[in-house]
Amino acid sequence: MAKRKQPARKKKASGEAAEKAAAKKARRAERQRLEAEARAQAARKAKLRRSALTAAGVAVLALAGFFVFSLFQPSTEVAGVEKPVSLGRDHLLQGETFNYASATPTSGTHAPSAPRCGVLAGGLPLEFAVHALEHGVVVVWYRPDLEGDVLPELTTMIEAWKSNVIVAPNPRITEPLVATAWNRLKRFDAVGPDVAEFIDVYRRRGPEDVTCDI
Repeated sequence: MAKRKQPARKKKASGEAAEKAAAKKARRAERQRLEAEARAQAARKAKLRRSALTAAGVAVLALAGFFVFSLFQPSTEVAGVEKPVSLGRDHLLQGETFNYASATPTSGTHAPSAPRCGVLAGGLPLEFAVHALEHGVVVVWYRPDLEGDVLPELTTMIEAWKSNVIVAPNPRITEPLVATAWNRLKRFDAVGPDVAEFIDVYRRRGPEDVTCDI
């Protein structure tokens, strides 16, 4: 009888061994799964840390750049100067015109090319004047009916500068003189040191610094 039961015991032992092996394999697979998840989570955290550090670095660089830009930007202003709202810097197509709300615009849509500098007694279209302002030019407008009185003085005055000043007539102004720079404007009753001060302070202070020889 004992001999008949022995194969059953062997079969049972074999089954238990298989179960243990299967359980061990399952535990190993579960451990590997958990380890893989842990590695993936660590990789995600590392990526987030890198992204955060990169964003922080960009923010620091931007702040530093703004600080440096502010540091070197001229802060002097002329007393009584007007600061019109910026109307942008868009360009027209060659030959197009623009209807400005002001007789002496200080920014806004303008011609694709800029005028020469110096005394432009023949006139200066506003579209070209605004482009000149963008380049850091100061445009001094005078009333045409006062040309005989103010033009000789203005012509002599701008000899103090070698570039980036324009003198031109403007029939739409009511004051004797209006000096304009990029987003800056001041009205004057006569040619004098205060006009020269405006030129000194705002010349070469446009969004683009482009030399325009007189």
